[in-house]
Amino acid sequence: GILYVDSTTSFNPDAAARDQRVRLPRESLAERLANCIDGALLFASLLEACTIDAALVISTDHAIVGWQRGRGGERWEYLETTMLATNSFADAREIGARRATLWQQQAAGDPTRFRRWSMRELRERYHITPLE
Repeated sequence: GILYVDSTTSFNPDAAARDQRVRLPRESLAERLANCIDGALLFASLLEACTIDAALVISTDHAIVGWQRGRGGERWEYLETTMLATNSFADAREIGARRATLWQQQAAGDPTRFRRWSMRELRERYHITPLE
């Protein structure tokens, strides 16, 4: 399995800026390590490869992966990827769903608390393409 590692390497000289280096999916697989954004990106890539509409779901200090149930549907499922090495897939889904619900509620006063970035939308609107 892939183990969760709390690593947030940043190359930004502005200490007030929030950024970090994200591992490519092949790096996470090869190293068998991932932090929250690495794991969310890896799973989003896998879901996309299966033609499932995936999204990176970002809060102020954490990331999970989400996917639409049914093409073009409004219902989203979520997965807490950091828990997959120590919990069942069902538990990681349940915890991901709880986090997403909490973040959506908190976003009413602070939109940075819940951002769901559709991979398809990122590609169409911002022309973000796979690196490999």
